[in-house]
Amino acid sequence: MKYGLIAAVIAVVALFYFMSQSNKADAERLKQAEIAHQQKLEQDKANEANLEQASLARQVEAEKAKALKVEQAQLGSEKKARELEQAAKQNAALQANKPVVKENKYSEEEWMSICKSTAGAAKAIMTNRQRGVAMTEMMDKVVRPAEPAIKEIVKAFVIDAYNRPRYDTPEYQQKSVLDFENHAYLTCIKVRQ
Repeated sequence: MKYGLIAAVIAVVALFYFMSQSNKADAERLKQAEIAHQQKLEQDKANEANLEQASLARQVEAEKAKALKVEQAQLGSEKKARELEQAAKQNAALQANKPVVKENKYSEEEWMSICKSTAGAAKAIMTNRQRGVAMTEMMDKVVRPAEPAIKEIVKAFVIDAYNRPRYDTPEYQQKSVLDFENHAYLTCIKVRQ
């Protein structure tokens, strides 16, 4: 019986020893799995950040492409305007034998004030265009109440503004507004000359 009891104690000790070894192996596998999971999460975060940067880069490239296209269109329309202006001058020179001096209705100072107001209106129109205001709303708010003498000019500005692209980034929106305001001011000054 003594030997049986010793054998039982040895068997129990051996059982506990193997269970302990098994638990240590399980704990080690669990720790390795946790490390692998953590590394996968970090890799996913890095991939997500890279995708976001790539998306932003594509968006910036698209905005640049839009801006370039608009600038090319503006250059084309300015070239056409110059050609039409030259043709009109040539036509006028051919039709008139003697030079006709036309008196301006407004003084230089009054005309500059009119041009500043025109540029301000163009700025407001393009600002609303870039904010996403509907063209019909702009026609109702700006064109309809305009004085009959300038109604067609204001209508032309609204149409011109809505023929130009609408940008997503504030930087390009501000550039578009400034370019449109300057275009209106320059057009007004050229009409005086």
